Amino acid sequence: MRNFLDQYSRGMTRVNKFIDLVILSLLFIATSLPVITIGASFASAYNAVIKVTRQSRGYMWKEYLTSLKDNFLITMPAVPLLLLSAAGIAYIIYQIFPYRNNMVYGAYLVFSILIFLLIILLSVHLFAASGRFDLTRGQLFGTALRLTLSSPLKNLLLLFVVLGLAWITIVFWPLIFVFPGLFFLFLTYLLEPMFHRFINYEDDLKEEVEDDGPLDVMAGLEKKEEAEDPGEEKD
Repeated sequence: MRNFLDQYSRGMTRVNKFIDLVILSLLFIATSLPVITIGASFASAYNAVIKVTRQSRGYMWKEYLTSLKDNFLITMPAVPLLLLSAAGIAYIIYQIFPYRNNMVYGAYLVFSILIFLLIILLSVHLFAASGRFDLTRGQLFGTALRLTLSSPLKNLLLLFVVLGLAWITIVFWPLIFVFPGLFFLFLTYLLEPMFHRFINYEDDLKEEVEDDGPLDVMAGLEKKEEAEDPGEEKD
């Protein structure tokens, strides 16, 4: 029992990490309420899980709020565009619903569902990359698009997890205070290998910008097939 209560024991470490995930869930919910901040909240949560939960660096609330401030302006324009795209698809489906017995309606419905799922994937990759790397909006969109169109099995798993957790949260709503943190933790294990494949990690992390100067992340994208070893993150 004494060993368990030791702050450096494996048991207490796991308890602290779980508490951090609950804090992350609460922060994510609170900062996502204005809707326009969802992108920045997503990016901040992803970045905070990497630093605090997986790398045991810093405090969850501090890392989250710092990242939220850094990501707000760059992610803000993407949120209304993605929401309007999804809303536009839903509106057109609603308008042609009276013709649902027509084959054209069925074909358009399938096409619309596929586009909607692509929008979800694009959003996840876009905001996660924003939280992880210093990229311009154009570079972010290009990276997110490549990630969305690659690794179909991982993207299918990602969709399954996103939609599954959304459904479970709606049915068992008290879990909303835990599931966001668990989702972002799982997401890091799914996306980090994909980031390693498409982005040269050497000198690419945000905390190293001040020491290493401007980053050319897109160079890693262009040379991904040439480099057999994508490099390791710096301590």
